[in-house]
Amino acid sequence: MSLISRLSTCLRKLRHIDYLSALLHAERVPRNETVVIYPCEYCGGLHVGHSVMAPPKNRELLRKLARTEQRIARAAKRLKSLAAFAQEDEAQRERQRPKDLHGYLESLKSQVRFQNSGQSQNEGR
Repeated sequence: MSLISRLSTCLRKLRHIDYLSALLHAERVPRNETVVIYPCEYCGGLHVGHSVMAPPKNRELLRKLARTEQRIARAAKRLKSLAAFAQEDEAQRERQRPKDLHGYLESLKSQVRFQNSGQSQNEGR
């Protein structure tokens, strides 16, 4: 594309002085999924246009974003699994607690019986 045709393309497009106005314009453009906002080397403003293919830098960012979303999904799944395991573990501990307390109570009772039997033997002498 020659310099003159590029310049004429610039002149045909709306020039935005800030990103917010370009973004508002991009939201109203049909086929919004292919819309890109890019800086113009000729006028120094921002233009809104369609891109059939994302620029290489954007593709890499999109890949990183997709990988990050996958990692978040996997972490959320693991967290959910751990939460369920922790709840089951807590429930198991709660079920075990009365048994432990019952065992402790029986050991205390046997100590009391042992002490009482020792006192009664001492009294009998």
